Amino acid sequence: MDEVERGNSLAYPKSAQLEYAIHGKFARKEEDKKGTYGCWYVSLRKLYTAFKDSEDFDLKDVIAEFEREQAEAREEAWANCESATPFDVGEGDAGGSRAY
Repeated sequence: MDEVERGNSLAYPKSAQLEYAIHGKFARKEEDKKGTYGCWYVSLRKLYTAFKDSEDFDLKDVIAEFEREQAEAREEAWANCESATPFDVGEGDAGGSRAY
């Protein structure tokens, strides 16, 4: 292949682009005490700002636990991929797509 200019370079460092998908209840605004249910992509900076003064948990600990769980889930999914045949349809495959 010919060398080409990379077209999708990030303008900011990766650390500035880090976001987490938050599922569940998350307050939309300060005066909204009930919050709203859904899914949001939230930057680490915004999470930190929202929860830095929490007395219920340490955000850094919560994120570390989440990342440990994600690593375990990824290893399990990888093991399932390695043992799959071309015609296996795994649980969670979008639209019943085949594992190739």
